[in-house]
Amino acid sequence: MMEGNTLIDEVSFETGSGESLSYGTFTVESNHKLKNVEFTLKAAISGEACGIPGYDQYILCTGKKLVALPQLMGVGDADVYYHHEEFVFPNDKGGIPNAFIFKMEEMEKDEKDREKKKKASKTYLWDGTVYRLK
Repeated sequence: MMEGNTLIDEVSFETGSGESLSYGTFTVESNHKLKNVEFTLKAAISGEACGIPGYDQYILCTGKKLVALPQLMGVGDADVYYHHEEFVFPNDKGGIPNAFIFKMEEMEKDEKDREKKKKASKTYLWDGTVYRLK
């Protein structure tokens, strides 16, 4: 993050390599109703094919500070398995004030073509400056 010609903050994150780097996009999003956040940057890195993971990296911009959230990953292969991670922000359906919720869902089919699903979630509290696991 620059202020005039001066670098005042920066963040870095893992992007994968080789076939994990088919393409990437950066999107400027709203503040998601998080306290003291001006806007959110979302970096999306896409895998080249089925079975190659893609990553989403959210960065909260508070004016003078950049805060990288935990990286999200998604991968799937045809109708055999998938793993999906997402955040639910305060402005999303099911969101709660001053927090964001990490949700993970995965599915794998067994040898008899039965789906086994797993879900998990955890809540991170946001105080306007830093986040912490609830």
